[in-house]
Amino acid sequence: MVLARGYAGSVLRVDLTSGSIRREPTNEGYARLYVGGRGLGARYLLDYAVPGSDPLSPQNPLVVMTGPFTGTPISSVHKFELLTRSPLTNMYLCSNVGGTFGVELKRAGIDGLILLGKLPKPGCLVILDGEAEIRDASSYWGRDCRETAMMVKRDLGEEVRVMRIGQAGENLVRFANVMSEPERSAGKGGAGAVLGSKNLKAIAVKGSSEVEVADEDGVRELGREVLELIRENPATGLNFRRWGTCHFTRLISEMGIYPFKNFQSVLLGTLGKIDAETWRENYVVKDSSPCYVCSIGCAKTSVISKGKYEGCAVEGPEYESLWALGPNCGIVGCEAPIVANMLCDRLGLDTISTGVTIAFAMECYEKGFLTEAEAGMPIRFGDEQALLSLVEKIAYREGIGNELAEGVRRFAGRMGKASERFAMHCKGMELPAYDPRGVWGMALAYATSCRGGDHLKAWTISDEVTSGKYDRFSTCGKAELVKRIQDLRAVYDSLVNCILAARALTIEVCAKLIEAVTGTGYGVEGLLRCGERIYNLERVIAAIDGISSKDDRLPARIVEDAVDVGIAAGKTLGKENFEKMLRDYYDERGWDGRGLPTERKLAELGMRDVAESIRKMGVKLPASLGREGEGCKPEAPGSTLN
Repeated sequence: MVLARGYAGSVLRVDLTSGSIRREPTNEGYARLYVGGRGLGARYLLDYAVPGSDPLSPQNPLVVMTGPFTGTPISSVHKFELLTRSPLTNMYLCSNVGGTFGVELKRAGIDGLILLGKLPKPGCLVILDGEAEIRDASSYWGRDCRETAMMVKRDLGEEVRVMRIGQAGENLVRFANVMSEPERSAGKGGAGAVLGSKNLKAIAVKGSSEVEVADEDGVRELGREVLELIRENPATGLNFRRWGTCHFTRLISEMGIYPFKNFQSVLLGTLGKIDAETWRENYVVKDSSPCYVCSIGCAKTSVISKGKYEGCAVEGPEYESLWALGPNCGIVGCEAPIVANMLCDRLGLDTISTGVTIAFAMECYEKGFLTEAEAGMPIRFGDEQALLSLVEKIAYREGIGNELAEGVRRFAGRMGKASERFAMHCKGMELPAYDPRGVWGMALAYATSCRGGDHLKAWTISDEVTSGKYDRFSTCGKAELVKRIQDLRAVYDSLVNCILAARALTIEVCAKLIEAVTGTGYGVEGLLRCGERIYNLERVIAAIDGISSKDDRLPARIVEDAVDVGIAAGKTLGKENFEKMLRDYYDERGWDGRGLPTERKLAELGMRDVAESIRKMGVKLPASLGREGEGCKPEAPGSTLN
């Protein structure tokens, strides 16, 4: 089998412990089955997985993977994927990152990186046109993400692209992020802590090769078509370009699903307070640097020009960041979230997990689970100074920040059983800015996301609320909907598309693009089959860490309680409805009652080698579903927290 065009043709395997760096051919079979980015990275991750190892140990691999579209002249398809085992969830983690780093890596002749082991002292991996070495980074250690990028560029030249961690990653905060140029983040799950545990402060790359495609004329023509589709679509051509992702704020509030004060309620009436119009009119000064050849340009730079936060400047905030560091902490205004976002980006913290963890601490304080003596200060909803202080304390693991740096699930264990019902996470990953009590498909999406509580792997809201095809307060059709979107987004993440462009870059357009770029004709059904294959692979990797139906659970507040205002007021999801959706979902996927793929399902998807690999690791999958109805009852809730 010959590797298709669109791939650079090699991966670098870096043993940080020994200092060995080896260039290896990109696996053609893996690329054909799993495409690139998320899927290809996950398949490599499985090869190097060490069952039972601590995610912060040298045994935990970290994979960086580009996709077949990376570096081509097509708009909005130049992301890369970062994959590892999460120190926050103790399971599989994938993170999709924009910017320019992936393009530069591909131009250096490298499809991906496999990072193993641990450096004896702080280091920086430098890749210049495919030649790689590890250099001392002791002078960078202790610097924030902004300073680190500036210092690396000073030493290597302005042309290099830098992926780096801040103090939070160095201090092994379990939700530390990885920042990549220009100011893009591999956010949730703690990949920054994994790099910190390996003493790898930064990766700098520069390349000059062109990415070869199978049909240059076809790619150029399709590139023009994609540009036109993006410009004509209201979401990509107007809303994201003008308002960034914050244009969601008023829409989600009007839908009655904008969480407030740690999901105790939902916030209505954001207009004039924290909506995109108020943000842009008062704080946005310019469009930020876009991702490589992006025609959407969603990134904006915010500056506070007066008042107590005068001079604060940050790229963003994004919709999720504005919510997590604002209304979820009881702060209905833009300024404190802008400052907190700046601190998170510089210190290297995921904004969602930071905001949700602080909001949980605020509720614990107000309910008496956490005393002022333990917290070191009052921590009440709406307290801007408490928010900003806690962001820094978390990054440096100072005082109460040392415990909050462990994430909501572990901190709830410290607060006691009664607090767990309002600890807003799934599998240890903090929930994002959509209250699923008002859109039930999102409850199933959170519970079955491949990496824990997350909205990016299946966003059902458009289908449930605006399409007219579904009743948002019903279980009917939700299993099929969630599976379909999960498979589709697995394809997009593996092609490394920007999800904001999905309305223009439909699966039909992607099928044409991948044939023009690689010369391989998947077709629409073939690509969706790849998506299903990837999602099954990710569930198998999660099973190595003991993940099963017992972990596909949501906080009691979401399942048992109703919100008090808005369209969802008084409506309760309920255990029975949630369990029904979960059973329907396992049936839709062809998984058994424990939520595990069968060996027969893997064989149908061309994944016998995967089944053999995890069998050797001591993980037992069901051979098949057996008799009709056999094993259809999900396991009782449990915990895989180490």
